[in-house]
Amino acid sequence: PEAAHPPALKTALVIMEQEIRNTLRVGQIASRVGVSRNHLIHLFNRHLGCAPQTYLRQKRLAVASKLLAREEIPILSIAEECGLPSLQHFNKFIRAMTGHSPRALRSQIIKG
Repeated sequence: PEAAHPPALKTALVIMEQEIRNTLRVGQIASRVGVSRNHLIHLFNRHLGCAPQTYLRQKRLAVASKLLAREEIPILSIAEECGLPSLQHFNKFIRAMTGHSPRALRSQIIKG
């Protein structure tokens, strides 16, 4: 349960959630929460079962999927909201995570 997470991990999760639009580096997050980079990685692996980078990618994919469901939002705007301001980077990210282009994923999401 999330309540059992150590304070440093809880703070790191809040930072990731609130600043998903920004370039986030594990070392910077660790510094902000007052632990070493390696300790933060250990906390993520122990309590969430994944590395911080993996968690952040999953969060970005969740945000992207939610926004792709809204046809009126341009894909570039969605990319920026996810912290991937380059359309090329966003396309590679979505394809790597889902096997589909953002446009194809949008189509799948909308069709249900």
